[in-house]
Amino acid sequence: MPRKPKPEPGKLDYRAIGWRIREIRGFDMNQEEFGKMIGVGQSQVSKYERGEILPPVEILLRIAAVGNTGLNWILKGQR
Repeated sequence: MPRKPKPEPGKLDYRAIGWRIREIRGFDMNQEEFGKMIGVGQSQVSKYERGEILPPVEILLRIAAVGNTGLNWILKGQR
């Protein structure tokens, strides 16, 4: 089984960030609803969750507020 490559020190793992954003959204809300809560469209939420792009800081702060968590957990997986 291939191992997931570890990101270089100091670099953000966009895919892992996307997984954590997806975890915040949960299963009770679709991407469109979540996007309205954080002020972006469904396609942007999809790109964030797939790790294609990193949300701007303003959006990351909104996501953290919705998830009642901190940026450190979203960005690095550390509470």
